[in-house]
Amino acid sequence: MRWLSRFLFALMMALALPGICPGGASAFQAHAQTASAGGDADWRPDPEEQWLFDLRTDRLSLGEGIRGYARGSVSCVDLGDMVRALDLPLRIDRQLRRATGWAFDERRTLLIDREAGRVEIASREERLAPGDIVDTDEGWCVAPERLGAWLGITLDVDLSNSIIRIRSDEPLPFEAAAERRARLARLRPVERP
Repeated sequence: MRWLSRFLFALMMALALPGICPGGASAFQAHAQTASAGGDADWRPDPEEQWLFDLRTDRLSLGEGIRGYARGSVSCVDLGDMVRALDLPLRIDRQLRRATGWAFDERRTLLIDREAGRVEIASREERLAPGDIVDTDEGWCVAPERLGAWLGITLDVDLSNSIIRIRSDEPLPFEAAAERRARLARLRPVERP
């Protein structure tokens, strides 16, 4: 199947040459934009393309690495690794193909139901698109932009440095906890007579 994908890509490139196929260049650009947005539904993780990402905020490094896969601009991250690194109360049941819990705030409930093809975030529902979640030997591998949207954060994947950066408009609970620990470490014990 991989050879077919490569053949079709090469064919599209050839047709994109001026004068060969009307609209060929725009069709090629549309395919490139779809692939860069994580919309390559035919893409499947290959063990040869596995990565170990460092998960970071502006000030913190979280967890002990996030497994993921990448090819070109299409990537996915291991959901179980993300749940552990972010300390999310999210239960993943691979047999029932569901994940339930909440993200950073008990009001932001999360239900991922792969059998029904839907995701519920608080009271809002979205459909799962092909390629949002793919199965790997390790578990579920989720497109970072989709996972970020479900969690209410932004996940930026930097392949050149093997980093996933977390951005959020509001301070996240683990950042507040780290700040409290840092303040506590600066306090000196009071000496008693």
